[in-house]
Amino acid sequence: MGIKLQDIHTIVNERNPNNILDLLNTQLKKLHEQIETTQALCNKIKKQIDIIETYDKYNLNEVTLSYRETEKLLVSPDIDFSLPQKERLITAAKFLNSSVKECCKNECPLTGFIFKYETLGTIPERYNIFCQASQGHCNYVKNYDLYIQISVRSNFYDALLVARPEIDKFCNALNIKLGNIAYIKTLKNYWTSKSHNTFISQIEIPVIRGIK
Repeated sequence: MGIKLQDIHTIVNERNPNNILDLLNTQLKKLHEQIETTQALCNKIKKQIDIIETYDKYNLNEVTLSYRETEKLLVSPDIDFSLPQKERLITAAKFLNSSVKECCKNECPLTGFIFKYETLGTIPERYNIFCQASQGHCNYVKNYDLYIQISVRSNFYDALLVARPEIDKFCNALNIKLGNIAYIKTLKNYWTSKSHNTFISQIEIPVIRGIK
């Protein structure tokens, strides 16, 4: 039953039903926790498989328009682009590690970046990292709204620059205006690409109702 010899030794020296029940209940609890952990790991692996299998299905540089559901997010403090890359990575790692512990437990949260910009296509001075969160742990709500979406071959840093020509063309054709915030998810990243040039980033920008 996977019970440690030390625990068995204790029970042998003090044999009675209550001690046996306590030992078995404790062991059963441990096994259930192991099952939950294993199931969570399986779910993580399945999610990564699903993401990787969609790489060839993205229509790069194609702009679409659709409503997106409300999302509860946990968002990091501002991260300054002027900081050395190593420092920015450490800041991001600490945030993601704490967010998993606080609100996601053993689940792998969906993560991304938030850019607030003055002019579409310019590189902001700072950005935020976000991950999906439960109601009790979120500090930011991405509202249900109409968004444009586009996937481009780029890392998150350059994604808006790469996507701008297609976004401008789309918005001019439909005479719509966009908000000044972009949500960017890196779909194909460091772990499956040897170069930033082969990354795939997905951008979502809310539409402001009204005429330009």
